[in-house]
Amino acid sequence: MQTNLVDLKIPQPDGDAATEAMTALTYATEFAIATASDSMKAQEARARLNTKIKTLTEARLALTRPIDVAKKTIMDFFAAPIAKLEEAKRTLDRKIIAWDDEQERIRLEAQRKAEAEAETERRRLQAIADEAKRKADEEAAAKRRAAEEAAAAGRAEEAAKLRAQAERVETRAEAKVAQFEERAASVVAPIIQADTQSVVGTTKRENWTFRITDPSKINAAFLMPDEVKIGKLVKSMKGDAAALIDAGVVVYAEKILASRRA
Repeated sequence: MQTNLVDLKIPQPDGDAATEAMTALTYATEFAIATASDSMKAQEARARLNTKIKTLTEARLALTRPIDVAKKTIMDFFAAPIAKLEEAKRTLDRKIIAWDDEQERIRLEAQRKAEAEAETERRRLQAIADEAKRKADEEAAAKRRAAEEAAAAGRAEEAAKLRAQAERVETRAEAKVAQFEERAASVVAPIIQADTQSVVGTTKRENWTFRITDPSKINAAFLMPDEVKIGKLVKSMKGDAAALIDAGVVVYAEKILASRRA
């Protein structure tokens, strides 16, 4: 069964307050004070305006108080369950974010391991290529020295064969070195994906924020005067507050008129 939390009956205010207010504003705007008598008339008019303001304010409150009570009733009715639902959502948010953070940590560690393994394999293949070149260079150099010795001894045919063998050793070595260097260059770590998912309607984003660790080190451009604190000091000390606040603030008094409550 549906029940109503509140039952509002709001009457319409009587009179044309807007017309009366405009008339009063026009009168105040056009009124000129040239004598003390004029000032007295203005003060008497001001007193009547203050009474009218109070009357309209009470009429407004008579209408808005039931609305305020109704609103508070509605707010109180929904506040507790909404607060629990919000806390439940925050609890799940913390757990989801904690899971995502842990999965990202695992992913980064796995990625680091994969990169390290790929680097180890690249170095292994490059080492094979370097060793093959070193051995080939030694063998080719030995054959060229033997060729020079054969040529010096007058064995031209033997010297030519040795030089040809040295060139073949270098050619085979170059092919082997190129093969292993190409294999080394092609070794790359796989891209590791985190074990996280998002349902439709849920987005994950970063919310950048801050916390102050040392106020004394904050750039002056980001420091704001505490106007509430300054205002309290000025109200309590009046003109004497200027010496305490410093030259960046001017302390002054504004004259206002006040009316006794009826």
